[in-house]
Amino acid sequence: MIENMIDLQDEIEFAKKNFLKVDQILIPTIQFLGDVSELAKVFENINKGGRKLTKYQVFAAQWYNNAIQLNDKNYNQKILNEVISRYQALDQNREIKIENFSADQMREEKGINLSELCYALGKLIIKNSPVFYSEQNSEDLADELGYSTLGIIFGVDNKRLHTLQNYIVTINNADFVEELFEAAITVFTNINDHFERYLRLPKQTRQYENKKISNFKFLSYFADLWSKNFKITQEGRLSSDTTGVNTKYAKTLSNCIYYYILDAIQNTWGNAGDSRLNLYYLDKKTYTIRPTEQELRDAIMLWWNERISTGSLNFDDMSKLILTVNNNLKENGLLNGRNYDYEHIIVRNKVKDIYQTLQIPSGTLGNMMFLDSNINRSKKDLNIYNLNLVGGQNIPDEFIKLNHYPTEEVIGNIEVDLKNSNGQT
Repeated sequence: MIENMIDLQDEIEFAKKNFLKVDQILIPTIQFLGDVSELAKVFENINKGGRKLTKYQVFAAQWYNNAIQLNDKNYNQKILNEVISRYQALDQNREIKIENFSADQMREEKGINLSELCYALGKLIIKNSPVFYSEQNSEDLADELGYSTLGIIFGVDNKRLHTLQNYIVTINNADFVEELFEAAITVFTNINDHFERYLRLPKQTRQYENKKISNFKFLSYFADLWSKNFKITQEGRLSSDTTGVNTKYAKTLSNCIYYYILDAIQNTWGNAGDSRLNLYYLDKKTYTIRPTEQELRDAIMLWWNERISTGSLNFDDMSKLILTVNNNLKENGLLNGRNYDYEHIIVRNKVKDIYQTLQIPSGTLGNMMFLDSNINRSKKDLNIYNLNLVGGQNIPDEFIKLNHYPTEEVIGNIEVDLKNSNGQT
């Protein structure tokens, strides 16, 4: 019996060996002989069939041994906490076991790598830019903002971010990292505070009209402010030229909202990306000189004429942006402590069945206003003058004037014409 089992075992081993033939398995490999700058693109193409790797994930694989030693200073600790939080989230939310990861050990050793530094920078940018980003934004966004920002800081072409590892000797200095991050985050905070004034919606909770932005457009403000006012010396120190009241830094920052509107209305960044971003720190393109009033007027009128040439019902993002900025520029603004909605002056129900036939631009700037949310819900199909009479609401004359609301006679005539049109031109 035992002999039979031994013979059977030998037969099984022989069958397994010859079935698998491990030593004869051919493993396909790709030998990359091109420039390292193309490596990220190659990986992107290889992974088109499955879950795509971002170029930042490729960099992370390449830079795992570019060590950076941190210290106990403020931003050093913030960086370390962002990296640790990332790995803890991977452990908890994605059920991925990270081998040899220990938060306590990382806090004690204070060691990270270059890709982790870029990620942490991106997360800190997001946290200090609430006008444009939510803290719940993805890891990919943090990578893009962090890597690109470090590229701007060191004057590296955004298409050649792989060369950032050439600066590891300079970066691997905890005091320099502290100084660098403090300066960079201050610039991003200044940008956020500038746009806070113009883009905040009249809400009790902080919300912003920020749809006309792209990541590279956002980074271009930082690129211009940083490249014109900061530099890294040969000794690996940060030099700043932002002192004084009337500096070029302050002038450039004050112009950002004008370019934000001009670029949005001309769709300048619609298909633009890293090449256009490069112009603001590798070339001479700048926000230093403010667009003229005529430039802005011409751009807005061109957009306006195109916008009102077709019928519309829903508000477009450009109209929302202009109305929001215009409201925030007014000294009185809207009544404080309330929530306001975008609302049609000539209400939707009076045009929804005929706006296409009659080509009525109901969803654009001339038919928009901010209206108290409570009043908006109660008024339904009434205009404000009817609301005063029927609903017993008291809408101050000052509020009507502030919103350029039509006179009672004008709005009454419009509603009569719409009622009588029956969709006929």
